[in-house]
Amino acid sequence: MLIAVERSKRVYMKIKWLVISIAAAAFLLFVSSVWGQTIPSAGSPPMFTVTVMGAHLYARQDKESEIVANLEKEEQLIPVAYATGTASWYMVKTQKGTIGWVQSVDVRANDRFLEETLTERDSEIRPQSR
Repeated sequence: MLIAVERSKRVYMKIKWLVISIAAAAFLLFVSSVWGQTIPSAGSPPMFTVTVMGAHLYARQDKESEIVANLEKEEQLIPVAYATGTASWYMVKTQKGTIGWVQSVDVRANDRFLEETLTERDSEIRPQSR
C-alpha cells in the first residue's frame, strides 16, 4: 500500500510539472505575439509602411537626436507607441528588431483599424478650435 501511495505522488508531481510547463509555454507564446515577434497568426499584425526615401529611425522624438537606422521606402514597421508634441511620432520596431522613433509624416498605416484608432486618438489629444 505504501509503495502505491509513493508511486501516486510521483505521478502527480510529473503531471503537475507538465501542466506548469504547458502553461508557461502558452504564456511565453502570448507575450511573444504581443511584442511583435514572428509567430504565425490568423491575421497579419498592424503595420506601418515607410512612404518616403531618406526616412530615419531616431533614438528620441527629436530630429536632432541620434539616428538609429536609415529606413528604406516601402519598409514595413511594427507600431509600438504613439506620441504627439510639436509633431507626431511613432515608436516602431523594424523587421530586424531595431526599435526607435519615426515621424508620422514618413509612414502610413496598413491597417484600417490602426489608422482609425490613431485618427481618433489624435483628434482627442488636440484642443478644439473655438
